[in-house]
Amino acid sequence: DMERFSAYGWPGNVRELENVVERALILSPGERLELEEAVGGGARPAIDVGAGGGSERLEDNERSHIRRVLEACDWKVKGAGNAAHRLGLTPPTLRNRMKKLGITRPV
Repeated sequence: DMERFSAYGWPGNVRELENVVERALILSPGERLELEEAVGGGARPAIDVGAGGGSERLEDNERSHIRRVLEACDWKVKGAGNAAHRLGLTPPTLRNRMKKLGITRPV
């Protein structure tokens, strides 16, 4: 799989790679990241994403991803090293998503 990724020209550079991985995160069932034919066709490579929850529901995957980022940022929504920035969101948008998805900081 790494040889295929290295051999692919990535005409969209990092942005294209990010889009391919993000789409695969959303669409992949189970705990393995299944990348689409966007890297040159043929069989889909699979990358283990660890304890991703394995849900096929977008809402569940979004909740799980946001929780992982929040935990990695020590639950900082704004300020230095914040989760909103890592997720590409503004702090108010992240708070709204957290509320919608029922994400609260564990006590």
